[in-house]
Amino acid sequence: RFEDVVGQVLGEPPISKQPSLPKMSANCGMLVISSDPGDEEATAAALILEAKLKDDFVSMTDAGICCMTHRQQDPLLLMDCIAQSRAVVILLSARTLQSVVQLAAIVEAVGQLHEDSTQAM
Repeated sequence: RFEDVVGQVLGEPPISKQPSLPKMSANCGMLVISSDPGDEEATAAALILEAKLKDDFVSMTDAGICCMTHRQQDPLLLMDCIAQSRAVVILLSARTLQSVVQLAAIVEAVGQLHEDSTQAM
């Protein structure tokens, strides 16, 4: 998988050889990056974006980045992460509207935006 190639370039062990993907944990203030788990190009874009943003984001907060390509694709846990996030990036691709994970991310992000704007009034 492309994730393994990116990991090798960054000097990390291949993900496919690890026994299981790390579970998500919702850290208040983190950046969440979501992409269609079935789309290799979207995965590549998400990993490149994470690599480019990591140093700058970590200098602002120690909450870190939750890139969904590294996590188990559980929509409920994703929604919890988004609810506590500082920012959300949802990478759109050809099958985004067919992906339960992507739809859950979109619905939760829009819901949080609506909730925040309602509280501000």
